[in-house]
Amino acid sequence: MMNSNTNYDRNAENRTLKRNEQIQAASLARTLQSSGIAERARSPSGSAVPHVYQRCPSSSHVRDSSLPVTSSPAYVAMTSRMSSLKGSPSSTSMLSENSEEGSEKQDKNISQQIDISNYLNNQKINGKNLPIASLEALVKEGVLSDELSFVAYDMSFDDDMFRNPQLIDHATFDQLLEMDDDDQHEFSKSIVFNYFEQAETTIKELHEALKRKDLKKLSSLGHFLKGSSAALGLTEMKKVCERIQNYGALRSRDGALTLPTEEIALDFIGRTLGTVEDVYSDVHSYLEKFYQNLIH
Repeated sequence: MMNSNTNYDRNAENRTLKRNEQIQAASLARTLQSSGIAERARSPSGSAVPHVYQRCPSSSHVRDSSLPVTSSPAYVAMTSRMSSLKGSPSSTSMLSENSEEGSEKQDKNISQQIDISNYLNNQKINGKNLPIASLEALVKEGVLSDELSFVAYDMSFDDDMFRNPQLIDHATFDQLLEMDDDDQHEFSKSIVFNYFEQAETTIKELHEALKRKDLKKLSSLGHFLKGSSAALGLTEMKKVCERIQNYGALRSRDGALTLPTEEIALDFIGRTLGTVEDVYSDVHSYLEKFYQNLIH
């Protein structure tokens, strides 16, 4: 019976991993298209062709080396999706419609289909590195710059805080409540309200470190707030603080890739910090009301 349950759980886990792989691959395609860089090629019937991309009409200017990557229209379009937990993805209307000299020549290649399946077949592809391999192939084919490939990768995550919001893991939080020895729940309440003070102080310090462009301090503060949030089962706070920790260490949100520039890291942290404040506001309101209802 134990082996049967183990096999069932493992199969369920494998199905979840496969589904997450499909979600991220599809999200990568949407990210590239909404940013005006590349889009999935389609068959005559209209269905998307796996691993085949074509350049979008507005993609001719995205590799203009005279522009800092953070001011390129494609970068702005992609990173604007991080502006707030409660915000909505940007539309392609944010992209510049201004053309460059020589764009007519590049436009001839817009409809060129880029089959990256051979590249992918030569890699050890799995659920974790499929989007990375896809982006490496697009860089190799000249569709993406190295900098924009990182941005596209980070944006290709379908944010689970939107899909499966879980403000608090009650299994973890209930363990804290079990340590109370009276009906007033003084012990757990003191822990929670002490967390409020720590979080508010840390958020202020994050803003100060961001002004100083102190990535090491930003990473350290993100790590600290991630840990204290995890101890209370504050799931969303833990996740968003982990992003700041990783960005401060010049890593992608999941730690899988190295950021190409400190400028990108600081920009991502600035956008993510707004999300931290939004999530903390929700956490504070929820727990404050929780203890009011619990005690009275």
